Amino acid sequence: MEEFQTYFPIQNPLIVRSAGKQSKYSQLLKVIKELGRDIKLTYAGSKISIERLKLAIIKARMLIKECLMETEINLRQ
Repeated sequence: MEEFQTYFPIQNPLIVRSAGKQSKYSQLLKVIKELGRDIKLTYAGSKISIERLKLAIIKARMLIKECLMETEINLRQ
């Protein structure tokens, strides 16, 4: 398991930022922003954007699960 060094509150739950990497929460926000862009392009009929959208949704789901796991770990500490 990674060693967590810095804790910072984001509204109510605690999200952990590991040393030298973006936090899972930051990554999730980035993916959500990309989802918005791909959704607009999908409406315009871009087939490449459809595939990117599918992959981004999968990635977002994984990040959400990881963020929830980190939050649970932090609440128990």
